[in-house]
Amino acid sequence: MKTKNVGEEMLKLLIHSSPLKELIFYDCPDYEKNDSETDPAWLEDELLQLFQMGARNDEVYARQDNTEYLFLIGNRFEEQCVPHWQACIVKKDEFDSVIDSLQ
Repeated sequence: MKTKNVGEEMLKLLIHSSPLKELIFYDCPDYEKNDSETDPAWLEDELLQLFQMGARNDEVYARQDNTEYLFLIGNRFEEQCVPHWQACIVKKDEFDSVIDSLQ
């Protein structure tokens, strides 16, 4: 089941100071993306929103640190199968360049 509160978890990570911040969540399963209630672009929209949150945080709270954000995203391609994991690492102050690459 996909999490609907990934943004809230990202906010928690932005508030606390640590060198590595991990956010683990699931994309909508591929076998549900044809369902009329499921948005097939959910993951792309969610990642864009998370990266925009990170960019805004970098603008407001200019800290001199080496923080890295690790995003782990699970997806089930078929019902009853083991999740496939994707990873994305974004360093502090690199959110804007990642956003540009998504748009």
